[in-house]
Order: sequence, then C-alpha cells, then structure tokens
Amino acid sequence: MAKIRRLAAIMFTDIVGFTSLMGADEDNAIKILDKNREFHRSFVNKYRGEWLNEMGDGILSSFSTPTDAVRCACEIQREAINAGIGLRVGIHQGEVIFENSAVLGDGVNVASRLQDLAEKGSINISGAVYNDIKNKTGIEVEYLGEKSFKNVVEPIKVYKARCDLSLPELNRPAQSQSYTKDMRPSVAVLPFVNMSNDPEQEYFCDGITEDILNDLTQLKDIRVVARTSSFAYKDKNQDIRDIGLQLSVDTIVEGSVRKAGNQLRITAQLINVADGFHLWSDRYDRELEDVFAIQNEISKSIVESLEIELSTKDRRKIEKAKTQNVKAYDHYIKGRSYLHRIHRNTTNYAIQLFTQAIDIDKSYALAYSGLADSYAQYYMYFERKKSTLQKALDLSQKALQLDPDLAESHSSRGIALSQNGDYQEAEQEFEKALQINPNLFVANYQYARASRAQGKLSKAVHLFEAASKTRPDDYESSVFLVAAYDDLNETEKRDKEIKRCIKVVNNHLALNPGDSRALYLGAQVLIRAGEKDEAVKWMEKSMTIDPDEPSVYYNAACLSALMGNIEDAIKHFEFAIGAGYVSKEWIENDSDLDLIRDHPKFIEISQMLEA
Repeated sequence: MAKIRRLAAIMFTDIVGFTSLMGADEDNAIKILDKNREFHRSFVNKYRGEWLNEMGDGILSSFSTPTDAVRCACEIQREAINAGIGLRVGIHQGEVIFENSAVLGDGVNVASRLQDLAEKGSINISGAVYNDIKNKTGIEVEYLGEKSFKNVVEPIKVYKARCDLSLPELNRPAQSQSYTKDMRPSVAVLPFVNMSNDPEQEYFCDGITEDILNDLTQLKDIRVVARTSSFAYKDKNQDIRDIGLQLSVDTIVEGSVRKAGNQLRITAQLINVADGFHLWSDRYDRELEDVFAIQNEISKSIVESLEIELSTKDRRKIEKAKTQNVKAYDHYIKGRSYLHRIHRNTTNYAIQLFTQAIDIDKSYALAYSGLADSYAQYYMYFERKKSTLQKALDLSQKALQLDPDLAESHSSRGIALSQNGDYQEAEQEFEKALQINPNLFVANYQYARASRAQGKLSKAVHLFEAASKTRPDDYESSVFLVAAYDDLNETEKRDKEIKRCIKVVNNHLALNPGDSRALYLGAQVLIRAGEKDEAVKWMEKSMTIDPDEPSVYYNAACLSALMGNIEDAIKHFEFAIGAGYVSKEWIENDSDLDLIRDHPKFIEISQMLEA
C-alpha cells in the first residue's frame, strides 16, 4: 500500500508503573494488562477509532476528530480508575503517515510526549486538540503552559482535559463493528450545483458529479462514499462538517456547473471535514467539448491533494476517454440518471436515451453497457420476453467488442448471461469485471444476486459482503446479506448485520423518506429483528407510495410469509405476478416464501411464469 498522509487525532495511553507491577506480581500485572486492553478496545470502537499499535503497556489509537479522541479518553480513564489501574493519556492532532501497519510523523511523537508529561489519571492534550474541543459541551480544560519536547521544533501548548461523563452523548451504546475500520483517505462527492438558468440541465450536473465519483472509485487507495448516500444531500443546505461526520469521511468534494450554449464554467473544491478549510479549489472556463478533460483534471487534482501516488495503470483509468462526443455523453448521463430508479417508465426512458447516445457515437462502449443493463432490468422486473433478453445479450456483447478493458462491459455481460441461465459464463464475466475494477459495486452486487438465484448461498454471502465493503452505506447489499446469513443459519453474523443494516436503512430513509424500495426491503430486516409492528408499518407505507409496483407486492408476500400469514402472502404474491413481477429464478430460491411454496395456489400462480 502507498504511503498515505492524513490529518488524524492520535491518542497514546500508558499504564503508570507497569514495570514495577511486573516485578512485584507478574500474574497480576498480566491480568491488569488484559483488562486494560479489553476496555480500550471497547471504547476505541465506540468512538469510531482505529487501534493502531500496542507497545508493551502503551496503546496507540487514531480518531477522525479530536472530540471523539477526548471523549474516548475520558471513558477509558473512568474505567481505569474503577478498575484500580493508573493511566496517563496524551492526545495530539496533526498530520501522520500511514504505511502498511506503521503510523509515523510528528503527530505520533507529540502524543507520546504529552502522555509522558501527564499525571496519573489525567489526560493531556495539545493546543491543536484544544482549538477543536474548546466549545464542546461536557469537556473542560485547564491550561498548563507551553512545553518543549525532544525532536519537536516548536513549543507545544499543553492543556489538561476532563469530561462530564453523565451527559447522554457520552453514554451512547458502543457501535457494532461488522468490518475492520478502513484507514484509507475517504471522500464524498456531493452533487454539483446547477447554476444554469435552465433547470433541465440538472442531469448534466449530476452526470459530471457521478463521473468524477466513478473515476475515484476505481482507485484502491481511496474510500469513496456511494452515489446513493452522497446524492441524498442534493439541494440540502447543510454544513460541510456535519455532512462529513454523517458520512464518516475525511474530505468532501463540492462544486457547481454553469452551462450556457457552448460555454461551460465548472468550479470544484476539496474540503477538509475536520476544520472546514479548502485543501484544493479551481475554476474551469472552457468550451463544452472540454468537459471530459475538466473531469479528468478534477479527479487528478483530488488525488494529488490527498497525496495518493497514482500508478501508471490508475492514471490511465482516469485519463481514458469514454467518448469525445458531448451530445452522446449528454444522452448517456441522462439515461444513467433514469436507470438508477427501478420502475417500468424510468427504465423505458433510460432505453430511449442510451439508444440516442449510440446513434450519435456508435463506438461508445459505456452507452452499449447502459442499454444492455436497461434491457436486462426490464426483463428482470417487468417483461419476461425472450426478445428483451436477447437485446441485453447482444448489446453487452457489443460493449465488450468495443472495449474489452471496461469493467462495466464485463459486468453487463455477466448480468445478461445470468438472466439467460448461462451462469458459468456469467461468473467468468463478473470475475473479469472485478479483476479490472474490484471496487465496481454493480459487479459485486449483481454477481451476489446471481449466486443466490442459483442457491449458491456461501458464495452469495462472500459477494454481498464485498459489495457492502465497497459501499458500506448501501442498504440493498446489507438487506440481502442479512437474508443470506439467515439461509445459512449463521445467526451470530446475521444478528450483527441486522443491527448495522437497520442503521444503514434508517440513515437512507432520513434523507430519502419516499423511497419505497428502502421501506419494503427494510421491512424484511425488521421482521428478522423481531420488530413486527414496525415492519408492517414500513411495508404499508411502501404500498401507499407505490401502489402499482410489482416488487412492492412481491416483498409484501415475503413479509406475510415470514410472519405466518399464509392467505395474505398468497394474495400479495398473486398481485405481484399479475402486475408483472417475473424473476423466476429468484422466486425459486427465495427462502422467504418457503412457508407457501407447497400451497396449491402458489403452484398455480408460479406456473404462469412458465408460459
């Protein structure tokens, strides 16, 4: 892994007199050390920190914000005092270098020196930390003066911190950590603001945003927040630092687009969440046909500002032009905006727009990939016609012929082949897509769905886990991961994922309250969590929002079956199939329907799919 520089709050703790304890009673000293490790891990996890290193009785941790570091230290000191353990704590915020498992830099050195200076049972913080936490509720500080430390050029202002641990904020339950904390630099790309007079240009701004996001997603040394989460902040006037905390990222990209005739003005800036300051910003006044060059420049500037070293291969990924025709690109990004919504009408619009993009540029591989995905989606959810599937097969093959090095081309081919029942070939295409771009969410997610449709549950679990790691804020992969764990009777993993999933879905619904899909999929998780009344409430709300959507009623059938309501399950299942739900392979392997699978009416309705 390349050297990664980032701003972090570093906490160093040490047990006072541990050498003497070892000399007096080695067994007791080891017990103290184990106890110390135990509550350290608990509180570091609670405050979203990262356990970096352990040096004898000293522990080094990192946090995204000084506030989290100080509050974590307060809880650690309280627990240590209750356990009769004497601790010293030092906290400093500064630039550090992460390289493999090592953490280097003045930030680490200063934290260590502050800890050495601290009294037993106390927390010493630097002036950099004080500047961030001085107005935080429940934290008090005492100025101790300026101190000079060995190998540190400038004197450091030192403060003693203490917390009011009776506050609710400091007593929130520890978070479930399903995944190892990702220490890569993290970024969210917010939707660029449309500054044009024409509101119809909104899709153009969204397309530029999404292309920058996709460029960054291909780079293994950066964690990029999913489109679903970042676009939830569209048209919302919120403080950048609040958004950053909600999305758990270090940096945020925001910008604006003004398009007038053939003239284009794009502004972009990269903002540090910790202090709200700009790490980089620029303005581009160009001709419309320069839009592709501008996107590349913005992506490379973000990477350079995060001090990521690009490999030649990664640089080519960013610089590679998908098309040079602005009109074709215009239709493509508009089509992509409709494809994200799983509805019959919007899928039809996407088909029309991708077709127009191809009419303009017949060598546009991404447009063929988008059109193939649109027909596959239409076949999957709305129209089980062989001619529809054949279009997806032909178009995905064309995308591959045009650009065999495009991950999206292989992913589209895998989706089409899996819909055709050619699972072995589909797996090969999904594997190629992930070899080119391991972070391509759609490949991980659709490969997982194809595996589950075949009943390959262990493989589906692995792929849904990979999809969730690629986009931790995506609720769909988490919902299906819960169901897959349930199918495999992995109750401990299922229960952990249920807690995470409910949080992810709630976060999504807080920003997208009218998303019926999030509601009906979330209901499946709530029922597994034993929250029957809430599950029913979510499902009913979903049916109110989308009263004619087949997928809503299919999932209502699943929920009713899980609750043991056979007649309701049959009624909803019949409505779903009659309204156009046609995913035969998924139905055959969906364990949620096991209760009604032998029901005569279910068998009769299912036979409609064979026709």
